[in-house]
Amino acid sequence: MLSTKADTATEKFLSGYNCAQSVLYAFREEGDLSEETALKIACGLGAGMARKQEVCGAVTGGILVLGMRYGRGSKDDRSTQERTYVKTQKLIFVVNC
Repeated sequence: MLSTKADTATEKFLSGYNCAQSVLYAFREEGDLSEETALKIACGLGAGMARKQEVCGAVTGGILVLGMRYGRGSKDDRSTQERTYVKTQKLIFVVNC
């Protein structure tokens, strides 16, 4: 049995899914996503967004996870959006270091 989200993401990646799919899949339960939905939502983000070698799928998958966890929904005010942007900026900063 896999013990951490990192283990889950690694296992999914090693079984042939892209980085974005693997990351979102590992955190799917936090957003009440089914396994299938998590894999489909992130599918086009692989290999730097559809093999364009842009932003890594691990980062875009992480941004999707941050959105699930902290994002602004229909009942939230703009401060929620700003908080999500700050967390996203921190993720990008850490990756670029």
